[in-house]
Amino acid sequence: MRLTIINALRVAAVDDETIAAQIITAKGWDADTHADVLKRVRHALQRAQKDGHVVQDFGPDGRLWRLASTARLDSPIGTSHV
Repeated sequence: MRLTIINALRVAAVDDETIAAQIITAKGWDADTHADVLKRVRHALQRAQKDGHVVQDFGPDGRLWRLASTARLDSPIGTSHV
């Protein structure tokens, strides 16, 4: 799951619901697994955030997740999102 999340975030910043939907589609699972997959995605994102791999962007588009290295490149000098 972690690799799928990282690959999704390499393309663009997305929310956890979108990542869960991508995983369900990629695995060919039924839509009734959405709640379980979403829970697992959120836990995986929290672990990745603690490890410094991803950050949550609270911008005008909502709460989007993105790779931490991308956040650092976009941040003004002297600030940190991690």
